[in-house]
Amino acid sequence: MKNQIVYILPGIFLLINAWYDIRKRKILLHSIWIFTVLWILFLMFVDKEKIWQAFGGILPGMFLLTSAYATRQAIGYGDGLAVCVCGLYLGMGQTFAMLFYALLFCSVVSAVMLVCKKRTYKTGVPFVPYLIAGYLCTFL
Repeated sequence: MKNQIVYILPGIFLLINAWYDIRKRKILLHSIWIFTVLWILFLMFVDKEKIWQAFGGILPGMFLLTSAYATRQAIGYGDGLAVCVCGLYLGMGQTFAMLFYALLFCSVVSAVMLVCKKRTYKTGVPFVPYLIAGYLCTFL
């Protein structure tokens, strides 16, 4: 039962935010707080051994938040926060893998759209749908 919660909750979080990211180009901040508090409560009462793993999983999200600051939000802060929340659930290794696949898919799709002249270099891309693809690839 514990393992199912670890895999289901980040998927729900990503689906909700992907839908909102596509429509509004934003992340739901309430969902970030809700899923973070849910996981902290789960760790405190059910699985205390994963606390250090959860804190290590935040590192890829912190990298994205730093990149967002350094690039003047070319990467959004919401994307970094979404990766932080997923990192709490998945741990550092799986979060880095998810982020790698997401960046790979995003770059391939963006390159194809540039070649087909559907987008320009200045056009923003919602990133959370690519996080879902990366999330699925991590477990396949």
